[in-house]
Amino acid sequence: MKTREKRKARDAEPFPFFDTIERTELQGYQDVVFIDPNLRDTLFMMHKASNRDAPCLARYTSMTRRRHLGTNLTRDRTKRYIKHQHNVDDIRLRLDNLSHTNSHSISSADFDNYCSVRGEAKQILGPMYEQPIFRKMRWRTSIGKQRDMTFLNNLIRRKFGPQPLLVLGDKSTTRNRRFHAPTQGVGLRYQLHRLGFRVLLLDEYRTSSSCPDCFANINNHCIKRQSPRPWRRKFGEVWVHGLVECDSRPCMAECGDRTKKWNRDLLAVSNFRRIWNAYIHGRERPDDLRPRRHANGENAGDGGGNVQNDNAQNGNTGAMEVVVQNLISM
Repeated sequence: MKTREKRKARDAEPFPFFDTIERTELQGYQDVVFIDPNLRDTLFMMHKASNRDAPCLARYTSMTRRRHLGTNLTRDRTKRYIKHQHNVDDIRLRLDNLSHTNSHSISSADFDNYCSVRGEAKQILGPMYEQPIFRKMRWRTSIGKQRDMTFLNNLIRRKFGPQPLLVLGDKSTTRNRRFHAPTQGVGLRYQLHRLGFRVLLLDEYRTSSSCPDCFANINNHCIKRQSPRPWRRKFGEVWVHGLVECDSRPCMAECGDRTKKWNRDLLAVSNFRRIWNAYIHGRERPDDLRPRRHANGENAGDGGGNVQNDNAQNGNTGAMEVVVQNLISM
């Protein structure tokens, strides 16, 4: 068995998909939290009983994590220390050479190149990283990780109850995007597992591109604004990726002939709830959220069937004006 297959088999044991669990067991949970892992909002969480009048939401952002880990502080201290070294040019050259290599590459040629460049850089960087200041920064980062996990644990338990069931989207970004850290996947699941939570997975297919009110397809950005990153403002206005709109007739009629605005993360977890309710009540996955069919005509997910309007089962899942207005005013 290949290493990747072994890893998948290992991860499937503590984190099964929720639709592999008996319905009667899942119905026993009063506090169920749907979580969409993302880039800037590392975790966007919603309780299953959340609605427009009484929203029960929580966010755990990448900026919160960076603040606890002291990422910016460590970076600035490292730059100041290097600036005052007598061989500052050599140090910067070695760091630049290392930045063009990939220590995690599965290509033997790329990894050999990394080992070669690292061997050359070790002569210059090795004595520098042995200094007490770097040991202190690594120690502070380790303490920051523990503080960050404590914060996340307290956030979930205070907001959603002492022992909630976490239903986590199964997707993770394995390829880095510019200006963003990669979306955490398996590592984040194990962190939540170590905190004492039960974590189940859910297939995210189309959950952020289908309206949970009218089941129409959503693929429109709706608002442009000046980029929040100063170095990109010279390129003009950019689309707000986290805000989309539904321009179907039912939604426009509900909003007074205006398009209905959705926070993309809220849209995803609302569809998580539709999938959950369909399974709990013995129905099949909604048609608009069904995975693609294989070449043999079989579904990759639950199978055929149609799910009627889920709003009668789980309450109004419409866009929460408070959240949307906050996004628009940013």
